[in-house]
Amino acid sequence: MKMLAMEVGPLSTVCYILSEGGSACVVDPGGEGERIIKELERLGAAPEVILLTHGHFDHVTAVGDLKEKYPDARVYIHRDDAVLMKSPDTSYAEAYGVTVHPKTKADVLLSDGDAVVWRDKTFTVLHTPGHTPGSVCYISGDVMFSGDTLFFESVGTTSLYGGDSRALKNSLERLKALPGEYQVFPGHGGQTTLGHERQANFFMNHDFL
Repeated sequence: MKMLAMEVGPLSTVCYILSEGGSACVVDPGGEGERIIKELERLGAAPEVILLTHGHFDHVTAVGDLKEKYPDARVYIHRDDAVLMKSPDTSYAEAYGVTVHPKTKADVLLSDGDAVVWRDKTFTVLHTPGHTPGSVCYISGDVMFSGDTLFFESVGTTSLYGGDSRALKNSLERLKALPGEYQVFPGHGGQTTLGHERQANFFMNHDFL
């Protein structure tokens, strides 16, 4: 399996493309749909699964472009962010002059503990609200896609629509308590490990409420 990380859109969101055997799984296609499609074509892989960590525009903007090109791709988001991803106002698309594509919608609404299967990979859904009500992390083996819940030595803001500092604190406690080690691939910035964040992330180790 190959994994490509590419920064897209006005907020430099990291979109991840996993590819194997002509199939792809795309995590957070946040913008620049044509560029993402070119990368998929270069890899010779068509997306079967599109995983969204939450509904802000900078994580979902290219969903419509991908669905137009690849109508069989299945889009997954937590049920609490399904409306957010389509809203020009509360997703902040309008504030950045971004038009919400009419095909920006989910095919499957997720809940905590659900599993999404792509080829031989199973992604377990960990509901981690705080940045948005429906923020999730996807875990497969020792890999975690953390969206805007957890960054390298930081976390996503709770100052936007639907943000909740107490919920985020609880989500971070849940992540901290996970057994074992994980490679963490965030929605912005570089990758990290859960072990490093347990030790060095201020928000995991202090009361910020």
